[in-house]
Amino acid sequence: ASVHGILVSHGVIPLLQVVTSQCRDARASALAFVCYSKLSSSDVCLPALDTEYLRGLSDSVLGSSTVVTMLFSFVCRLRRRINEYREAHSLPRHPLPHDALRTFEDRFKGVVAGFLDATPVNTKDVQLLQGEVEDMLESLISLLDSPEERRQCVGLGVPSVVLRVLTECGGSSELMCRSALCVLYALSLEFDDVTTRSLAESGIVPTIKKALMSHQSSTVIARFGLECLSRLSRQGSLDLQLVEAGYHRWALELVYQHLHDGDVVRLALEVLHQLQGEDADTGETVPVYPGVSDYLVKEGSLRTLMAALNYHMDSADTAQCIAKCLARVAPHIGDTHRESRVLECLERYSKKYFDEEMCQSIQNSAARGRMLSALQTPNAPSPLSESDIETLIEHHLNKSYHNSCSTKGSVELPRGIASRTLPPNQARVLYLPDIGEKRIAGFCATLEKCGLSTVNVTAAKNPSALKRELASGTQVPPVSQVVVCTHDTVLAREGSKAYRLHMCVWREMVR
Repeated sequence: ASVHGILVSHGVIPLLQVVTSQCRDARASALAFVCYSKLSSSDVCLPALDTEYLRGLSDSVLGSSTVVTMLFSFVCRLRRRINEYREAHSLPRHPLPHDALRTFEDRFKGVVAGFLDATPVNTKDVQLLQGEVEDMLESLISLLDSPEERRQCVGLGVPSVVLRVLTECGGSSELMCRSALCVLYALSLEFDDVTTRSLAESGIVPTIKKALMSHQSSTVIARFGLECLSRLSRQGSLDLQLVEAGYHRWALELVYQHLHDGDVVRLALEVLHQLQGEDADTGETVPVYPGVSDYLVKEGSLRTLMAALNYHMDSADTAQCIAKCLARVAPHIGDTHRESRVLECLERYSKKYFDEEMCQSIQNSAARGRMLSALQTPNAPSPLSESDIETLIEHHLNKSYHNSCSTKGSVELPRGIASRTLPPNQARVLYLPDIGEKRIAGFCATLEKCGLSTVNVTAAKNPSALKRELASGTQVPPVSQVVVCTHDTVLAREGSKAYRLHMCVWREMVR
């Protein structure tokens, strides 16, 4: 910054002005614009750059159809930088010169046509044309910083040109895919019914699907693509296309791939929730597209949704969105489904989605999971208190098994069967998915280091026999504080009734 300040104070900007306006050496002019670009990145230089000369330069370049693309792109970025500076200082923005966007649209169409329709002689020509398209997309992003400019671009038909670039190149070039989706994302704020219908007929849904699936590892592309679909789907004209394109399948793939990103999870499930159906006056869900509900009740789909819920419990917006999807899935699950009790409990305690009280409870639970202190050391006091055990289990699951554990639990056994199964007020039950014997054994070892005695049902030499003993309450070690089991373990039986643990909730079910 100090060097930039010295340069400005010694008149570097008027010098660059002379070079760019009078020098006929193309290389010297190009280097001068590189200097401008470097200076524009410094707040120290922006007041000096915000001059009548640069405004005149902006008007002449943006209004010209013959200026080289590199210079055009630079001026677009410089204009945006200066406008950001002026807005920060409560100054009016520099408006675009008259017909600049129309000139840009003609120019953009020509560059895209030259790249997609021409037959270049060699690879170098292709790279040059591709670089020009990328520069134009970056220029367009810099121009779309006001509603008026976005509306004008939509009216000029820019979205259809960008969609063509995305269709032809989105699957191969990550940079071009990201830039094109960014432009569509910005323009989608101003889409009307006519534009949405036109883009739908041009195949925007399969195009965005191809882009997302081709670059699954890119969180930025996932956000932009899903945001576009979310905005377009709110107008209701894309639902059928989304279903036909299998949105419910690849949206869950993206949720699983980007489980850590709350924005991707929320955006993907917002659209999915819309496709699930609408609530009738009776409070029941009316499936508009039955195939969507049929897919979501499959075990893998529910596991993905539950994993997302476990991961984002401390985010009210994301958790609420996941809960809405789960609540609409619940009525379509059969009584024998292994996850049905989880969803019924979720629906019962959060109604159709989390209310304020439920959100607060979830946030408190997540906060407890982060408060470990002494529990992280092998010398933790033994026996541990009820809250200590709950904190340890929740933390360990959240930290180490959030990708594989779809449910968890650690609550006191129901009073009616406590005396027959485990010692009252001593035993806790940890209910895990079947994540493999080694991982479960490793978790049990961690509990032991923290002063907890465990009964690992899954690692018993004769699991069936031990499960029966647990159910009858005859052979459980009296010192046991934690019982570790999997989804299929029936913890206790009493006549025709069985008890299972789901999501920290005991629920009685009739067999």
